[in-house]
Amino acid sequence: MICVSQSGISARTGAVITALLATAGSASGQIETRNWLLPEGGNWSDATRWVDMNIPDTTDEIARFSPGAERPSNLGGTPTAVVDDHCHVRRVDGDGQIRVLVPMNSSLATDFGIFGENEGIQIVQVGEPDAEGDVELTMSNGRAYVRSAIVSLAGPSDTTFLTANDGMYVAKDGRVEGQGFFTGTMRNFGFVTSNDMDSGPGVLTFRDSEILNFNTIQSVTAPMRFENTTIRQDEGSIESNKDIYIVDSSIQDGTITKIRRSSFIIDGQSSFDSVTSDDANVYVRGHLDLLGGEIQNNGLITIAEGGTIGIDNDCDFVGNGKLVFNQDDADHLLDDLYTDTLVNGPDHTFEVRGFIDANFRNEGRLEIKTSNYEAGYLRLKGESELAPSGTTVIDIFNIDNDATPDRIVVYGQNIQVGGTLSIRVQQRIDDSIGTPINILTIIDRPAGNLVTGQFEEIVLDDRFGAENL
Repeated sequence: MICVSQSGISARTGAVITALLATAGSASGQIETRNWLLPEGGNWSDATRWVDMNIPDTTDEIARFSPGAERPSNLGGTPTAVVDDHCHVRRVDGDGQIRVLVPMNSSLATDFGIFGENEGIQIVQVGEPDAEGDVELTMSNGRAYVRSAIVSLAGPSDTTFLTANDGMYVAKDGRVEGQGFFTGTMRNFGFVTSNDMDSGPGVLTFRDSEILNFNTIQSVTAPMRFENTTIRQDEGSIESNKDIYIVDSSIQDGTITKIRRSSFIIDGQSSFDSVTSDDANVYVRGHLDLLGGEIQNNGLITIAEGGTIGIDNDCDFVGNGKLVFNQDDADHLLDDLYTDTLVNGPDHTFEVRGFIDANFRNEGRLEIKTSNYEAGYLRLKGESELAPSGTTVIDIFNIDNDATPDRIVVYGQNIQVGGTLSIRVQQRIDDSIGTPINILTIIDRPAGNLVTGQFEEIVLDDRFGAENL
């Protein structure tokens, strides 16, 4: 049998060169283990590095890197077996004494994955920092595992590939780390992390993929991107230490959180379904559908310029987090007109300006968002309720010596008023003391539509001497 290497053709003992075009592997299909001979580095294609001169290069062979002899301590470091060709084997095993390197312009495929043994952690490094060329590790069987092992994607972000079109598993004691592209299906019971591996800005991108996350996915020292990818979580979490980009992708269930200052940046048409935000920063630049009926938000969701959200049936924001929508008065928080109800739940905060094109109920803290000391407008186009448990916050400004407040504008629908009204006077308005101010306006009101109720309590911030307003 032969391997085609960068340095030429290397033949096993007794092999016939004319077998180049023949199918590699044993005739009987019997599984064979090929052992690395000594605790020393070398090229995979060098027969002298393998016991009995047998180079593993077929799907019936296991490449095993657990040499019986121990490496002398005075030599230091971990020796490297270099995959200097394009090889496909059944499995890669090892006790951690030998690191496997797949350099640029090479590839390694394995049907059943990478396994550590004898309490060791087998490392397979894919690519080299700042190197040129392409490199790929392929998990070519739906039963391929990374178990007691680390797959380190170390080549440039745009030319380093991990492919698992038939699926792969990261076991609870396994790890995939680094930068590059992943394509395929992954079931993660261990750790998947993005790490900057070279001098340039690295990124780990999941493209056209399906991820089932049962443990931890984390952006550590490099950003992470999900493009046209579905992430399903079962008690799993996605954690941002660097920015994580969600592009035309969806997250279902589980938790998102931040470790330090970083964001989940939403682009394209993306969705969260029954996702819990545990102190995460979510920055919506595209469109984000909020599915599942309830959004557990203990972090910050910011709708950027041009960003929108959509709801599926009634949508309750619960938790102690905040949603911020600070656009022009003519902009819309939602992407369409909904007959469903958007609820700002107890302990949750909405800071909004512009249109809410749905039924709306405030049970938490509702702040009419302002910008550059100009009054803001919240425009409600559905049936609305300021519930008794909620607080509505408005600011008053001095514009042309006239007290000008933030304002709620209701378009042709009923609104029930209740709860607490908190007024913050942002500038001196001495000339308007004692003058009524209009904070609620009804327009396009058909016959029979009503404003009912009243604020149970009014709280005034008197920092500018507006006690008598």
